[in-house]
Amino acid sequence: MIEVGAAGFCFGFLGIFGRLAARNDLSLGELLTYRFAIASLLLALVLLIYDRRRLKIAPLQILVCAGLGVLGYAIFATLYFTAINGVSVALASLLLYTYPIHVAIGARVLFGEKLSRAQKIALPVALGGLLFLLGGPAIFGESKIANPYAVIAGLGSALCYAFYILASSRLQRTIDPLTSGLYVMTFAALGLFFFHRPDLSRIPALTLEQIALLVGIGVVCTIAPLVLFLSGLQKLGNNEASLLSTIEPLTAAAMGAIILSEMLAPAEWIGGALVIAALVITALARESRPPN
Repeated sequence: MIEVGAAGFCFGFLGIFGRLAARNDLSLGELLTYRFAIASLLLALVLLIYDRRRLKIAPLQILVCAGLGVLGYAIFATLYFTAINGVSVALASLLLYTYPIHVAIGARVLFGEKLSRAQKIALPVALGGLLFLLGGPAIFGESKIANPYAVIAGLGSALCYAFYILASSRLQRTIDPLTSGLYVMTFAALGLFFFHRPDLSRIPALTLEQIALLVGIGVVCTIAPLVLFLSGLQKLGNNEASLLSTIEPLTAAAMGAIILSEMLAPAEWIGGALVIAALVITALARESRPPN
């Protein structure tokens, strides 16, 4: 439980690193490309030393990982960090955490999966939360969202993450999660490099602060939570892990307030509470479901 909670806590710092990177003159392309490049290189090194068997992958799975890395994770990360640079860290995280809505709807439309009783309750709760998050100005007369394009990017990141979950759940059932993570991150780094075209000539001129941010986001927000989550998942299972994953948006909100002095408006607090409540409803329902 501690490991999964720690993973959610680490993921919650993504927005902090993203905002600090922008303040330290790191472009979005540099941040994302080097983040996944550093993470994939470190993970490959660890597996090379401790478990080389996990480096092996079937040719077909290489194609799957390439698709998930480029069309899933690279686009998702670009949209999410675009949102972070346009709205508060907490709001960007909460917009991302509407992804269970899209997962449930996508599974129903694409695969014909029936909505569970919990999903039928959680979906309107989450949608209500989304209305409060985006409609706060109309409801409470608060200041309008300064960058609507960032909101669209935040919602787009949720859609892309839902696509990644749906695709990986169908196409990667037989592959080791660490192996999948390594190759998905590698292809994500390649996709981000060719899309953003970061200036490699700037690498020798990077300051210590910039290097620390790049290594930090690669380790603290990528490698560490991936390993912690998978390790904890072996002990807890999907149900408890899903419940503990709600620590991520809570961490983002808390750290945004403490480090960046960003405070959610009253309507956003209500919307965030509803989004997290929907996650909890779904996770608790999975936990109480009898074994097959």
